Amino acid sequence: MNQEIPPLDPHPLSEYVAWAGGRNREPILGVLKDKLPKDPERILKWPG
Repeated sequence: MNQEIPPLDPHPLSEYVAWAGGRNREPILGVLKDKLPKDPERILKWPG
């Protein structure tokens, strides 16, 4: 898994952020699927 990493850019929509998000997409989705309710009738309430 030797991918060329784009240069680090502090801008939130940088190529580096897009690359890192694409690389980590499946692990992040896996965690969300485990942690979020599986019942579509349940709605999460965010504190606000």
